[in-house]
Amino acid sequence: MSHVALQSGGYEKMPCQLRDVYNGVAGAKREEKIETDSEGARDFLIVSREKDPNFFVVYRVDDENRLANLFGRDGNSRVDYVAFGDVLGFDTTYMTNEYNKPLTVLIGVNHHFNTCIFGFALLLHEKLPSYSWLLQKFLECHGDKKPSVVVTDQDAAMKRSYR
Repeated sequence: MSHVALQSGGYEKMPCQLRDVYNGVAGAKREEKIETDSEGARDFLIVSREKDPNFFVVYRVDDENRLANLFGRDGNSRVDYVAFGDVLGFDTTYMTNEYNKPLTVLIGVNHHFNTCIFGFALLLHEKLPSYSWLLQKFLECHGDKKPSVVVTDQDAAMKRSYR
């Protein structure tokens, strides 16, 4: 900063403040991390598909080519849903990850009263379009087998999406 100040003719004539430099560096690190995270997620999905031919993943991007919604399930989830998918529970945890994307886990219970995971999703928001997309993709990957009962946390958008 002192070098830039010297070349500018003093601190008061500098084209930027120290705060601007810190913000620029932090922004660059954030962009690098997002790129690294997305590459890591992509690599995980590729490896998962190679290991499990019944692994299913689908995603949607927004107008700026950023991840909007992502849904996935593995082969075990498929088998469990066929056997125990009469009751579907789903709940969303919000703002618990670094990107503030709602995480939704679709669950059921097996004949031993153990929890079965039928799928997972990262959503853009907790609104009707995201929930509708999620349920459409969930049913699509399970051969349109609909559950008899859906248990939610009384979220209004979640209820409307299942109708």
